[in-house]
Amino acid sequence: MSDEILKQAEALLDSGDFLAARVLVAQVLEKHPNDIHSLHLLSSIDIHQGHFDLAREKIERILFADGAHAPATYNLGVCQMQVGDHAGALSTFRKALVIDNGHSGALYNIGWLLRLNGQLSEASTCFQKLVKHNPGWISAWEAYAETLFVEWRMDDALD
Repeated sequence: MSDEILKQAEALLDSGDFLAARVLVAQVLEKHPNDIHSLHLLSSIDIHQGHFDLAREKIERILFADGAHAPATYNLGVCQMQVGDHAGALSTFRKALVIDNGHSGALYNIGWLLRLNGQLSEASTCFQKLVKHNPGWISAWEAYAETLFVEWRMDDALD
């Protein structure tokens, strides 16, 4: 039963109905307060709504139970990035990649943070890896091309 409720909550989250998703996840957490999947969904809702401290509390519970939970590690990096802790976020996104070396969100945010820090060569390498791993992600291609332009690698960017 919980799995069905969580699938409904995921669908609501995907459609942007955060309130309805939150209600369903809360139902599961009433019966299973340490359910990692529920805590992860709720932390994602918190992040979407800008409640980074609330999200972080749930993420810490997840990581206490499962230190190798790549989605929670990624969400921790998102929280850090959103509150301006770019160095912490970069480190956390790199940890997410150790857990899941193809985590597209982690790759994207690492590239973005490296570019922000002026580490253009590393950023373009990161975006290159991302577009090879996830070729359908248009924003990744745009970030890769923009980084190549900033590096004055016009021919590479045009390719």
